[in-house]
Parts: sequence; structure tokens; C-alpha cells
Amino acid sequence: MGFTVFKTRPTSEKVTAAIDEIIEKAQTKPKHLIVDQGSEFKSDHFKKDWCKKHGILPRFGAVGKHGSVAVVERFHRTFKDIL
Repeated sequence: MGFTVFKTRPTSEKVTAAIDEIIEKAQTKPKHLIVDQGSEFKSDHFKKDWCKKHGILPRFGAVGKHGSVAVVERFHRTFKDIL
């Protein structure tokens, strides 16, 4: 659907604002968001407020398990290789 790049680790509010923009541009929303265990995704703002309001279920990758968020990991590897 889309992506955003942040210069520093974003807050939960910045992440959800970026996702709101992506949803608006795409004119659709996902059923699930696959995310890591970052504090911005574990906050009440993200899980209880934003996800609940939008009817989106967060799916968390397993801590320390390579491949638990395989699509994102593959994107990061490709992006780093390009750079």
C-alpha cells in the first residue's frame, strides 16, 4: 500500500499519522498490520486507540525469531543492498 521513512525512531502518533495518509491515498485499509515489537506498536495509543478505531488487527512478529516478519525483513535486506 505504501511506506514512510523516518530519520529517527518515530512515536506511535507519528506512525499512525503516516498510516492514515497511506490509507487515505490508497482508498482502502488493511485487515492486519504486521509489526515488530517496537514501543511505538506496543503503546496503548496504537493498539487500543488507533487499531481499534480503524478495525485493524496488529500482528506482532516473534522476538528474536528470524523470519517472523519475513516480508518486512526481505524489504529491509533489499533496501540495504541497493544502498
